[in-house]
Amino acid sequence: MLHKNGLDPEVRQYVMATQGAKQLVEQNAEKVRILLETETLHRWAGPQLYRVDVHVV
Repeated sequence: MLHKNGLDPEVRQYVMATQGAKQLVEQNAEKVRILLETETLHRWAGPQLYRVDVHVV
């Protein structure tokens, strides 16, 4: 798996089989959902146009 990444099905399957992986994904997805709520974005970014990037390492 040296030249593979999380987009490869076998890597994803291996990682998601790790204990606690599903809960970690769910928790982070909820955090992103909250950050993307209009009210939250306006509080942090103001009325201007904004861009949200989510990076997973």
